[in-house]
Amino acid sequence: MTRAAALPDDLAAQILDELGVDGASIAQAPSPENYALGARRDRPSERLVALERMGEKAARALRGAIEPMAAARTRVIAQPIATGDYQSWTDTLAPFTSLSHYRLDPLNGGMMVAIDPAFVAALLERYYGGGLGQAEPFARKEFSGGEELLLGRLLDRIVGTLAEQWQMLAPIAPRLVQRETAIADIGFVRFEDQVAIQRFTLSPDGCASTTVAIVYPLAVLKPIEERLAHRIEDKAPSAAEEWRARLSGALAEVRLPVRSVLARPEITLDQLMALKVGDVIPIQLSDRTPLLVASRQVAAGTIGEQDGRAAMLIEQIGRN
Repeated sequence: MTRAAALPDDLAAQILDELGVDGASIAQAPSPENYALGARRDRPSERLVALERMGEKAARALRGAIEPMAAARTRVIAQPIATGDYQSWTDTLAPFTSLSHYRLDPLNGGMMVAIDPAFVAALLERYYGGGLGQAEPFARKEFSGGEELLLGRLLDRIVGTLAEQWQMLAPIAPRLVQRETAIADIGFVRFEDQVAIQRFTLSPDGCASTTVAIVYPLAVLKPIEERLAHRIEDKAPSAAEEWRARLSGALAEVRLPVRSVLARPEITLDQLMALKVGDVIPIQLSDRTPLLVASRQVAAGTIGEQDGRAAMLIEQIGRN
């Protein structure tokens, strides 16, 4: 190979002057860096479109899984997939956070689920009849026994929902490996490893929103990277299906006035015209009070009190 000869300094300066380039700016330019093709370890989030689409479907399924525990209408939104190094993600965590490491058989690796402990405490309060309210900062250093049990149920529903959505991409069987509350106590991946973070924002009515993070090492996703990038194109919904899904979502947010009727006494017109202050109309209460939307009974239950307000305990859905 012939080696190119260097230009004399005076000739190089003359050429730069004719081109209108300042030689001083060239001298201050950063030096080029070596780049080895194929050596880059991270994967852009654009390569994970199927995982992102799967997250959107999981968000709709999570709503039905979380609402019975929150005893309130809950909005679940899947955030865009983010990628980066594990260290950067752990730097955003509070010192006390619920961290659960799951093995994803048969994939060669696992995932981590991170949940705010204050949300777990708020759910437990609601579970025992209290109001959700605004989740207070979690000041304790450990979960109570009740919170541990509720956290386990919450994780089972979240992980079970994710496993169902994974079936269309790669069947997995999540298996709990470790559950800790400090990042230093959990063995997951190295801090410099690249990860994909899938976040779900949970917003129960009357409660502060919380974010549940699902973390996948990119090394785990690499064997199915082509499916993650292209599967969504094969299974893209039609315009009619997309419209139907959007319509269903909009209808689910429609508010309907509901009412209950304690009794329906009957009196004659003569009795009605003869009514005066102090008269008593006898009524007979049924065992269950109907809950009505317009003129249709949708449920029945017992009238009582909760948090100082009149309330109904639903004991039956639909008519007898």
